[in-house]
Amino acid sequence: MPLMDQSVRCDVGEQQPRSHQQRGPDIEKNERTGQSVQQKQTEGGRQQDLAKPVAASIQHRAEGPTREDARGQHDHGATEHEWTTSEACFDDSPKPQVETNGRRAMTSTPTFHYHPTVVFDGPYWVHDFSKPSPEGWLAPYPYSVGRYDEHRPAMYTTELFGGVRDHHVGLDLGGPVNTPIYAFGPGVIDTITVNDEDGSYGPTLITKHTLALPKHAGGPLEEEVRTFWVLYGHLSWDSIAHWKKGDVFAEGAVLAAMGDESENGGWPPHVHVQMAWEVPVDGDLPGVVRQEDRDDALQRYPDPRLICGPLY
Repeated sequence: MPLMDQSVRCDVGEQQPRSHQQRGPDIEKNERTGQSVQQKQTEGGRQQDLAKPVAASIQHRAEGPTREDARGQHDHGATEHEWTTSEACFDDSPKPQVETNGRRAMTSTPTFHYHPTVVFDGPYWVHDFSKPSPEGWLAPYPYSVGRYDEHRPAMYTTELFGGVRDHHVGLDLGGPVNTPIYAFGPGVIDTITVNDEDGSYGPTLITKHTLALPKHAGGPLEEEVRTFWVLYGHLSWDSIAHWKKGDVFAEGAVLAAMGDESENGGWPPHVHVQMAWEVPVDGDLPGVVRQEDRDDALQRYPDPRLICGPLY
């Protein structure tokens, strides 16, 4: 169901998750695909002490549209100094809701270096989840973005967050159930698992990359390449069950699809995108952290707009 028709909740744009939901596939199902399933996360390790994240899923393994097609399909007159709303990630931050329709001016260098993670088929809504209540969390469009580095005091109410973790350190991209999640660049499958606690990621995919990145969202690429990991949460299990650790994929390949509330942790459909400089432990990353852990978390989990582009 599009976020425009309901309140947003989750590490990206969701309210309180359902207390009762259908669990993800069992361990045996994951073992058959050569992967391990994380059925219960325990606090133990620096990453678990910070918080939990959320990500996205995909349904088809076939190649998606090219980077140029995805960016220009709604505005064939776009130049290298312009961008259209066909690229997007769902992220959240304490800024007013913003309607992004049309193009934004760019600097002298290209803003988007990689393929869109989610192709927005029209304008998208930038959420403000810093509001003290779900009031005002609705989006007027099927697609939306939840900001990185945002304090969300009213969103995380399940036991998983312990009543203290409420600062979001990923980027949320919202869309209809089964919306494809594309590979922003070439990489390797690292982990396929299910984080099945109420309010967690549900089906989760983690990829590994060694690529050049900009210093800041929208900036030029650095000459030096870096190795990093990307977690995608809140996916559909069927869209990622075919992957195996070590599988290689190209830029623009379909990685997964957005799952529905019955399997994605109890959130409206969206994908939680989170980068990490260190390999994730047990197929998990803290997508939401305590206020006192914010500075440390931002050092370890950089702004996903480095790969998704300056969506806001």
